[in-house]
Amino acid sequence: MRLISAAMRSKLLKYGIVGMFGAFIHFIALILLVEAAGIAPVPASIAGFVLTVIAQYGLNRRWTFRSNARRSTEFLRYAIVSVSGLLLNALVMYVCIEWLSLHYVIGQALVMTIIPLSNYWWNRAWTFRIGDAVEVMTPRTDAKS
Repeated sequence: MRLISAAMRSKLLKYGIVGMFGAFIHFIALILLVEAAGIAPVPASIAGFVLTVIAQYGLNRRWTFRSNARRSTEFLRYAIVSVSGLLLNALVMYVCIEWLSLHYVIGQALVMTIIPLSNYWWNRAWTFRIGDAVEVMTPRTDAKS
């Protein structure tokens, strides 16, 4: 029994690469806006987040999920998933720090595990509407014992 198919592993890897690229874009935008443009860090981070969502949407649409659906609907869904991930990020960090008294780095490590997996699943199942989003735990029927 395979827990994750080769196709899903490939998509997860691509999604991870796009995510790392997005993190790079976010940091570069943040640093440039703060250091070169003199913008305060919080608005600069928000601007970096928006830029990252746009860049990641394009890469995930064309490369990860190879979608050809209507862009306006897909982008709205992608934005909803991304903002939901941002809110879930804040919630997980708050719970880890304020309720569980964990160090913020541990909280961020949990965030960096939970949010990408959650966003991947929602983007796969809803944004880009891939019908086999539940294949993760589906046993192979052709496997020999």
